[in-house]
Amino acid sequence: MVSPGLSQTLNQQNLSQQNLSQQPGSSPATPAPSPLTGEHIVLSLPSDPLQPNGTAVALRLQTLDADQQPIPQVRYHLSLQTPDRTPWFTTDFPLSEGTTLLELSALAPDGTLDLAQVLPIRGHYTLQVQASFTPNVPDSNVPDSNTLNPNTASPASAPVTLQQPFTLIVPERSVKYRNGGLWAVGLLLLGLGGGWLIRRDAPKAEGDLAPQGVRLLLSGATVAAIVALLYVNVRSELGLVASDHDHHSHGHSGETGHAAPHADPLLEFESDPELNPELNPELNPELNLKTNAPILRIDGDRSATVGQLFRHTITATDPTGKPLGNLPIAVQTVDLDHDRPIFRYIGLTDARGQITWRSQFFDAADHQVQATPLEFGQSEKATALVPTGQKTLQLLEINAVPPPLSVRFISLAYLMAFFGIGLALGFSLDRRSQPPTTSSTLGHNP
Repeated sequence: MVSPGLSQTLNQQNLSQQNLSQQPGSSPATPAPSPLTGEHIVLSLPSDPLQPNGTAVALRLQTLDADQQPIPQVRYHLSLQTPDRTPWFTTDFPLSEGTTLLELSALAPDGTLDLAQVLPIRGHYTLQVQASFTPNVPDSNVPDSNTLNPNTASPASAPVTLQQPFTLIVPERSVKYRNGGLWAVGLLLLGLGGGWLIRRDAPKAEGDLAPQGVRLLLSGATVAAIVALLYVNVRSELGLVASDHDHHSHGHSGETGHAAPHADPLLEFESDPELNPELNPELNPELNLKTNAPILRIDGDRSATVGQLFRHTITATDPTGKPLGNLPIAVQTVDLDHDRPIFRYIGLTDARGQITWRSQFFDAADHQVQATPLEFGQSEKATALVPTGQKTLQLLEINAVPPPLSVRFISLAYLMAFFGIGLALGFSLDRRSQPPTTSSTLGHNP
């Protein structure tokens, strides 16, 4: 979660594009608050600079009134869009360019929503935020006693929706520019040296740019590079089709009742002490009957595809199967290959006992969704939330998708261009160092 001391509030002048709309059905006699009343959405970020594919970036959203006080009972709808596609300067995850990274709908009782998300690539992210709430604006004609009565609805209240886009700028890592510069200089020097040696030392016929042996060698190297590129591309495509076929085969075997012995992903982490069957309420229902702890179930598919949104649903029930509403649940998605969380969030279940969100996986590595039920302490603040049950886990297999051929050919074109420029410079330097030919001096003799 973001600490207020470690967060910086965006400049209010950048929030001038707020769009306020009155929901249908509100009383026309009671005007909805307008930008003049001062309600606005504030986004707070960590003080550390943002980095692509680094640690999860903590985001805090608040809806404040004119007195800069949080407005309670705010329903947030947010969508995080990745930077637009850059075909000539691709990123590390080209399939994530110009897509939706996260979609989330959540209720914030205190008006504050905290979450954390890894930003995989460089560029300008767009965070679309919609906040819906019902402000309690007292009417001057209504006595204060009626206004303060919780059973009496304020006549000056109308549903309000604020919509605000935010821009998150993630610069590229400096090491990327350094490595790119080293590659460019190395290829230029390699081409420069090769061109100079070929032009200077190799015998060649008159009018030929290079001797026949050198030309055959360069032609063979070009053909070999093309064949190798085609081989790698075709093999990756065939491997993708084979993995997809295996996935569907396992899915059909599970539907016919012939699932693998470890079909339940919870059993695939038997070494985790948190998944001891004697202590895990999902594996041992008798524990729930004794402790009355909530039972969490993670629904949905067990596999996702890189670059595509995946729907997550967590359902909370009591030991008798009754849905538990307004239950805080700590959700975390972990990249198992790098042992790091890529998404963190604490949300409240709805009337059906569910929490739902959609997220995208940008790396083809196994991920794990973790859900832990919480309960409010005596202070009823987020900092007082404590676990009230065992953690439930779900393993997700992420299907890899090879980058488009255009991206690979562009990268190869850059490498060949630097080498070709160096080769041309090497030829031109040797040509300039050659003495004038005899034919050039014949014109001076009558």
